[in-house]
Amino acid sequence: MLAATVILGREAEAGFEVLVMQRPARGSFANAWVFPGGRIDDDDAPGEDEQTRARVGAVREVHEEVGLIVDPEALVPLSRWIPPVELKRRFDTHFFLAMAPEGDVVPSPDEVVDWKWSTPARVLDAHARGIATLAPPTFVTLTLLRSHGAYADAVAAAREAGAEEFRTKGLPEHGLVSSGPHHLHTSELPWRYEYRDKQSG
Repeated sequence: MLAATVILGREAEAGFEVLVMQRPARGSFANAWVFPGGRIDDDDAPGEDEQTRARVGAVREVHEEVGLIVDPEALVPLSRWIPPVELKRRFDTHFFLAMAPEGDVVPSPDEVVDWKWSTPARVLDAHARGIATLAPPTFVTLTLLRSHGAYADAVAAAREAGAEEFRTKGLPEHGLVSSGPHHLHTSELPWRYEYRDKQSG
């Protein structure tokens, strides 16, 4: 099923922070820390192309989950994650970047257990210490974002490069999740990410 998620970012003294939220202990991604987002509904721009529907659904999900209003035109495509066929519930998810809009975060009590603004490095550190659960797409996205000094730089890079497609193979419990040159070793904490450039062997 089609889904969308939005990485809202803001500049900070430590570089930049992104908005992450913890899911309830039920349903998909139980207890995991994620970016706001969810499944695209039939009412999200019916009859339009997939990218438009993903944008509209992403904006709706952000408002429903954290109370912020995002302009769909402000969303910059970052990636698309297509999960392995072994999964019973498969979410074909479009990831977008956007600068955080004005306004206070108002979390939905039904969908958000906790939330915070945090640097990618701090979220990854919490995962490494076993106190935060992350799904592989969230882990890899945070890892790649961590290389940018400012959120505006990450947005500009995504706008220039276009969305990268991840067709993942493997499951976390099997120890390795991969997509092309991206390899995530998940057999033990801390998880280890590798980018194997074909030119470098």
